[in-house]
Amino acid sequence: MYTKTEHNVGQFEFVIPVEVLAQHGIDPGDIHELRDAGIATVGLLRAAPLKILRDIRGFSEKTVAQILQTARKVDPEADGIMFRKTVMRITTDNQDLDSFLGGGVATGSITEFPDKFWTCKTHIIDGPAGRGCGGCVVFIDTENVFKPELIGNIAKRFGVNGNEVLKNLYHCQPDNHEQQMDYAINAAGLLAADSGPVRLIIVDSITLWRTDLCARGELAERQQKLIDNAEKHRTCLNNLAQEFNLAVMVVKPLHVHD
Repeated sequence: MYTKTEHNVGQFEFVIPVEVLAQHGIDPGDIHELRDAGIATVGLLRAAPLKILRDIRGFSEKTVAQILQTARKVDPEADGIMFRKTVMRITTDNQDLDSFLGGGVATGSITEFPDKFWTCKTHIIDGPAGRGCGGCVVFIDTENVFKPELIGNIAKRFGVNGNEVLKNLYHCQPDNHEQQMDYAINAAGLLAADSGPVRLIIVDSITLWRTDLCARGELAERQQKLIDNAEKHRTCLNNLAQEFNLAVMVVKPLHVHD
């Protein structure tokens, strides 16, 4: 589970929880199933692929069509140009990198960093978290690289209260790729329940997918599973970034040979 100490958070005025659909005739049981599937807001519902919705327990094509029709009435499609105007930049601890990224890591999208020796990726990833980034941070840590004392030191260097930064940080450490997927999905419920202001999700890294299938005879299955899970994970994170206007930093391993 996510671990976090108590803190006060603000209100996301532009996020509509799926519970609102009950006011428009959608069965509360169906809304519960949506939440269990990580679809906690109307925006995430509209962005979900039809296959995912049809795979939800008890959902027929008619049910899916009715829910989507209701969602369109509740949340008319937003203007993409207006969305781009709301993009914010979260600075890292590297001026050259900030300049390359156009001012920092952008909200509303995913920024990938290579998991390669001597690239200082841990320092780059921890930088925005240590500075506070104007809100809360969700850290999905598969590499056991999260060090509270490092975050505290970064905060101190930038004149930020380290204890307050740590209070605003959710940390989880999955043991396999299924848990990693679950944490990303559950982040949607966490965000909708707390109503923000989460500004950053860090995934360091996605290597757990590479450890679940090891036998030579499972190579083809392993390759396909990696591709499928990577796409699902990316879609989930991208939807969260756009729905909640937060930044996502993903450490992606580089492998010459698979």
